[in-house]
Amino acid sequence: MTGRAKAIHGAKGFDVDVFRRGIYEGTSPSLSAQVSVLTVPEGSGQLLVVRVPEGSHMPYGTTAGLFKQREGKNCMPLDPQVFARTRWSSGALDWSGQAADA
Repeated sequence: MTGRAKAIHGAKGFDVDVFRRGIYEGTSPSLSAQVSVLTVPEGSGQLLVVRVPEGSHMPYGTTAGLFKQREGKNCMPLDPQVFARTRWSSGALDWSGQAADA
């Protein structure tokens, strides 16, 4: 067995809405993913296709507070200074909305 037949096992016993909701509830800020089913002749005959469009309030992380960045083929922890700079430059933090110290 080679090629697609060896690589594709397929998916079964899933609920597309559970995947969408899990991604939305598990990311911070929340991301709306497009999840669809692709019919294929291999494996179970079904593949899940997940597309997550780039959002406008980067960086994104998990609701547990884990933020990573892509480095080649690896996901590496996001440096705290880069994290703060990215949040500030994207407008995710609005310092003007903070109360001033007296």
